[in-house]
Amino acid sequence: MTNENEVFKKIDVTTKIDAKENSIVATNATFYSYDTNTSLIKMKLVKEGQPMSLPVGTEVLLTAVKINKDKNKLVFSPQIKDRTQGLIEWIIPQQLRGYVGSLRIGVFIKLPNNQR
Repeated sequence: MTNENEVFKKIDVTTKIDAKENSIVATNATFYSYDTNTSLIKMKLVKEGQPMSLPVGTEVLLTAVKINKDKNKLVFSPQIKDRTQGLIEWIIPQQLRGYVGSLRIGVFIKLPNNQR
């Protein structure tokens, strides 16, 4: 959770959610090992050109795959900041400290009616 007293290196990303097509968004963002817990990725989820509504009970997961290393997958739960606008935030966690390389992030959404 963020508040006005916190200082973050911020990256804003808009991600198209489409079950039939994988959307790839290159941020070209660079983070350093000391950025853990101080870097914030803000994502706007869009479906069919509109902000994706995230009703109460929706579960959003991010999977981070280390591209340049063991290709191990880490799973994180971002914070939903605005359900009606499809806004989520993810603070880069300690588990990525010391990693050098690219990440591929997948977004998984499970709605309250169990649709994914």
